[in-house]
Amino acid sequence: MQQEISVLLVGNHALLIDSLAARLMSEACCSVLLTARTPTSALTVVYEHEVNIVLMDIDMAETDCLNTAAEIRISRPRTSIILIGAMIEDQYVMQALRLGAMGFLLKSDLSRKLVPAFREAAVGGALFPEEVQSRIIIGSDGAHLRQPCVEGRQNPRLLTEFDHLTN
Repeated sequence: MQQEISVLLVGNHALLIDSLAARLMSEACCSVLLTARTPTSALTVVYEHEVNIVLMDIDMAETDCLNTAAEIRISRPRTSIILIGAMIEDQYVMQALRLGAMGFLLKSDLSRKLVPAFREAAVGGALFPEEVQSRIIIGSDGAHLRQPCVEGRQNPRLLTEFDHLTN
């Protein structure tokens, strides 16, 4: 018997969340599907239900999705978090790594990477865009993101300072 997977989709664009829900259900990626339109309501759902995977849109205006994702990781450490966004920004990828997210997907890649990302997260794997995968360094102190190549050479300095991000 296959393990039941409970999924929470978080986003304020109904069309996006509804289409993701339809795709996940059609691919039999989950047995329970919950939705939340705000990070605050996502926390309520996570506290009331056993959620295996949270897919959260970080592009919601006037909300603090990354702090919500961090709170979910603290309160429910076994819950996998996958973040989605319109662009790859190092600060978001670094924050995703810092909070232990199992993936970061571009919205433009969702049609071909959504299902593989859920299958990876269900077994404890991670999925990040190809553009940053080679820059992710796993060390004894966690995962970090190396700076991109500068003038054809790799800069060995790790981006580990998060002072400019909200804690």
